[in-house]
Amino acid sequence: MNLKLSFLPLLIILAGCGGGNSSPAPTPPSAATPPTPPAASTYTAKGTVLLGESSQMKHQPISQKTPSFLIDSLKNNPALSSTVASSEKPEDFSPYLCYNLLNPGLDEAGKTFETLLKDIDVDDDGIADVNISYENSSGKTVYKNISSRSFVWDQIPDQDAIETAGYSSLAEYFEPDNFLFDQYNDLNENIDSDQDGQVDRNITVNFTVEDPDTIQLSPNNLIFYNIESDGEPALINQIVDENSEQYGVISLINHDVNFDGVADINLDLDGDNFAETQVDTDRDCVSNGDWFVNVGGGTVEGAVVTLTEINDTNGDGEYDEISDEEITAVSDDNGDFALEGVKREQYYVLKIVKDRGDKKVWIKTNVRIIQSNGEDRLSGDPFTLTSAPAVVGFYNSLEENFDALGIVQNYGTRSIVGTNGGPNVSVDEGKEFDFEVGKSWNIKLFVEDINQSDVYRPVPYRDEQGNWLEEKLYFEKPENTDSGFYEMEYGYELREDGCFHTTLNSYSPLYNDLGNFISNCDKEIGDNYDEVYRWRDYHVINNSDNTGGFSSEEDIRVAINWYNNLYDENAGYDPGLEVKSISINNEIYDWNDLCCVGEFNTRQIDFASDDDSLILDITTDVEIQDTDKNLYINWMPRSNLRKDGAPEFVIGEGVSINLEDFSYPRYMYNISGMFCMTEAVEENGYGCTSNNYDKYDVDVEYRPNIQEKPADSLNLYANGVPWGEYITENVISVGDTIEFSAQPSDPNNLENEIRWCATGRDCTEWLSESETVVYTFTQDDIGLTFRVDATLRNNDGVGKEWTNRDGEEEGIFEVDNWFRTQFQVGE
Repeated sequence: MNLKLSFLPLLIILAGCGGGNSSPAPTPPSAATPPTPPAASTYTAKGTVLLGESSQMKHQPISQKTPSFLIDSLKNNPALSSTVASSEKPEDFSPYLCYNLLNPGLDEAGKTFETLLKDIDVDDDGIADVNISYENSSGKTVYKNISSRSFVWDQIPDQDAIETAGYSSLAEYFEPDNFLFDQYNDLNENIDSDQDGQVDRNITVNFTVEDPDTIQLSPNNLIFYNIESDGEPALINQIVDENSEQYGVISLINHDVNFDGVADINLDLDGDNFAETQVDTDRDCVSNGDWFVNVGGGTVEGAVVTLTEINDTNGDGEYDEISDEEITAVSDDNGDFALEGVKREQYYVLKIVKDRGDKKVWIKTNVRIIQSNGEDRLSGDPFTLTSAPAVVGFYNSLEENFDALGIVQNYGTRSIVGTNGGPNVSVDEGKEFDFEVGKSWNIKLFVEDINQSDVYRPVPYRDEQGNWLEEKLYFEKPENTDSGFYEMEYGYELREDGCFHTTLNSYSPLYNDLGNFISNCDKEIGDNYDEVYRWRDYHVINNSDNTGGFSSEEDIRVAINWYNNLYDENAGYDPGLEVKSISINNEIYDWNDLCCVGEFNTRQIDFASDDDSLILDITTDVEIQDTDKNLYINWMPRSNLRKDGAPEFVIGEGVSINLEDFSYPRYMYNISGMFCMTEAVEENGYGCTSNNYDKYDVDVEYRPNIQEKPADSLNLYANGVPWGEYITENVISVGDTIEFSAQPSDPNNLENEIRWCATGRDCTEWLSESETVVYTFTQDDIGLTFRVDATLRNNDGVGKEWTNRDGEEEGIFEVDNWFRTQFQVGE
């Protein structure tokens, strides 16, 4: 079966951002577990090349956030077994039930599958109807007919609470919206449509629980496979018999991940049994981290594939031997290739290069030969190419007796090959060395660029007028280096004044910054380094082809982490008090039970009221330890737009805060609290500041129970076609014109106004839901991540935030929600 591949604008799959709250970057090969010794026999490994610059394009659905941490919660669960009646189809359906799609809602409600309401009988007939569970060794676990509205309740609401929420009955309020296993009960089961003796329609799975007396399952089976969808020629949950013939290693097409009767991922839009869009290649039940294919382009062939064996000869977890022999192949017109003479479970360096004429695209990464569906394949297959450079080596002067050959041939550097397969490099170094004044060291990065273009590190700085500019620090070119790769050396010094980067001539990530504008590490002048946890050199590396690999303007993100062995998390920390508990409107929160986040261990309280009151009575129970100082407690309601004349904060152990005095009406209010011991309160009323380590911090999110709600989703259309369908069937190029329209989903059925903003365009005025906006794409849009933002307001007098932007004739106005989609414009 042919693999049709398109040339689409470049957008690399992210494996993690190397900083902030991003997912962890892939473990560098240098830290890998020593590979298993290869078998003596050799085999032929198959793979697929996805070409184009690159052949992937991804978009975030504008109506929802897709969770990034989905795992298979039922896999290998002994409590639930299944059989497939009269069929040889796979009997283990649990990998396809993506229960953790509900995790965001559970997390927001502070619930898990073990703690939420279960086995809810909404019609009082003695049989559970909602959140039906089964018993396993760890307790009951919900598995079907799940109602998201039940998550926020600790007990079944009474009729008054149900009507207050806007519903007439518990059955209406707790209507199941996920994993509706019994929705196909009226269909004929186990149909053999072609009379070949094998079931191929409405295949039924029977459930068996450990103790059938624990709970009544009604029904006790599920039509799971190959369900004929009402009004659609396609089938829901159609099994892919030959994964290798798909656009990725998937097991189902038209996969209904939450089992609500609508296919969500691996969609086969043209009925040819190939998934064209929203392809879930890694079977984590979400596709926005994988890739999207437009099958309208031509086929691709002629990519040169090279495989080179690597080994860890001394068992230290780093590859120190690279073979002189190469295994090569060329991809055919389907993008497929076969490498003969490989060893199973052996590690290799894979390099794939496609010369497109105007430039080359490539990938260089470490792979292992694995067996998949009876075939020998390369881990990470299929492979997508890019023109971005790759960091292929790393040298650290702090390493003693370092003599590894590495992948950078015979140059004594550590191998971290493969960064342009997932453009993040995160290297942890120096975990055992002490941060002391006078310590200095250097590192050297080795980079390979397939097109031999200029490679540089962009560094921001400010001129004398305060304007932001960028300095480009260029890597030394291969023709001038001993290694034959691009090289740049970074120098680091621990000074009395702080962490100093000699290459940047800076105490901060900025260029030539000597004033600690943004410090490289958390060291104040005069302090010891025992309060410094780490020094992170976090930056970008680009080549000069003006096409981003990581984003529209970035090829690789690099984070090099230096950890301090002398770090003492309690160094210099002596608050002189201990917070015992906080009471809000008679709800008591024990301090030690609150979670803590951030550098200063800020605690968080999520308080949802049963009424619409905007008055918070807050009492703090504090034990004073430093009796020579005065207790200072500061409560500060936060808002992006405060009311004129509103007080900045409220002080005291027991306070009453009327939120109406501080903020315009909001769906949720934020209040921060600070507690410290101080010798004297400053003239401006502050007693402990944000720079004071000797304090406690808490953030409170307060949600009154009000009828007003914002639009919670937005159906976006391009030229009258649903956006998801449009972007998967069209490559947007210079000269194209798109008319965008949108239909908000407002819980109270209110009309919304929309303000449209787009990259390089002025924002519109507030438009009605029926009005549209038109964008025509120009040369200036090429290579950019083009964003279209839609901001909503339903004018119900309550907002997520309020604003009085310059030029607004109407003055202060509410903002209820905002949605974004982004894509790239090709030539």
